[in-house]
Amino acid sequence: MDELYKLLHEFERKLAKLRRDGSLTTNAPQLFKEFSAEVERRTGPDRRAVPRDGEDRRQKPPDHQPG
Repeated sequence: MDELYKLLHEFERKLAKLRRDGSLTTNAPQLFKEFSAEVERRTGPDRRAVPRDGEDRRQKPPDHQPG
């Protein structure tokens, strides 16, 4: 958990820098994607039924069609 706290702190620091530089709106989405990818890499995949991005990544069983 310490590792994730450090990662969050780094993310907040980078957001503050973007805000100071005036490029928050342009660069924040990419920064968030990088941050969330790193969190997922360290903790495992998102286990929500439907993640915030709206893409349903649950594994679905193959369609079983008799005969």
